Amino acid sequence: MFRFVSTDFDNHPEEVLYLEKIASQTIVEGLRACYQLKADDNCFWMMIEPYFPENFFSGFAQYVGMKDDTAAGITFIREKVRRMIEKMEDEEKVYTFDVFEELLFAISIMSAKDEVDFRREVGYKKKNPYINRKQAMAVVNELMARFGYSDREAKQAANEVLRFDKMLLSDDEDDNLFFWDDDYAFFFEKGFIEGINRLKSLPAAAANA
Repeated sequence: MFRFVSTDFDNHPEEVLYLEKIASQTIVEGLRACYQLKADDNCFWMMIEPYFPENFFSGFAQYVGMKDDTAAGITFIREKVRRMIEKMEDEEKVYTFDVFEELLFAISIMSAKDEVDFRREVGYKKKNPYINRKQAMAVVNELMARFGYSDREAKQAANEVLRFDKMLLSDDEDDNLFFWDDDYAFFFEKGFIEGINRLKSLPAAAANA
């Protein structure tokens, strides 16, 4: 399961566990929607390439015994996403993402936001596939009945753990359940190899690696 970065709920472990389970399910669905792991390499890369800097994986293939940098990067991303999903589906432990996983998580959320914007622009009947009102109502009712939330508090909490397209840290937020900051963008702004080198220059704990 995902471990919330916020410490607001430290005194309410049962409540936190419930919300983390819901959020983890949401993250799994969002990751699978963005990173369609069964797609062939060309389709897979075409869907996510716009979210990476140009030549992001330049020089990477030599480190993993491959000849093509992009193919090596695709293989690495696939395995990373599979492991992220495994973490989210593990109900016995809580996990935080490493910095590159945070980047992949952020990209999947950006992809979701772009999908919503596109659907609104072209006039789809279902404008937001990341809204499930029946599920949201069930979570709201559970929070009110089991944990004493007010209607307003329950709707806000349900929105935070169910709306995958809104999980990204924004400029006007004081806190966020999923990201402390957007350092992942800084580390990998000049490509994967440069990002790893930047991470290696910091203490592991500070880099959350």
